[in-house]
Amino acid sequence: MILETPRTMVRGWRETDIPAYTRMVADPDVMRFIGDGSVETSTEAADFARAMQHQSQERGWIR
Repeated sequence: MILETPRTMVRGWRETDIPAYTRMVADPDVMRFIGDGSVETSTEAADFARAMQHQSQERGWIR
């Protein structure tokens, strides 16, 4: 399922999302507003994204 408005789209994780996500969470200027401000490594970020993808499928949130 994809939820979409004129300004926003919400959908499940895709493998192609991971490179942009890893760049975002490695940026201290971005992460200073999230959690404790710690940046993540590429491996940590990719592992998280894949875990969210798996959980979403497992829970039936996406197909």
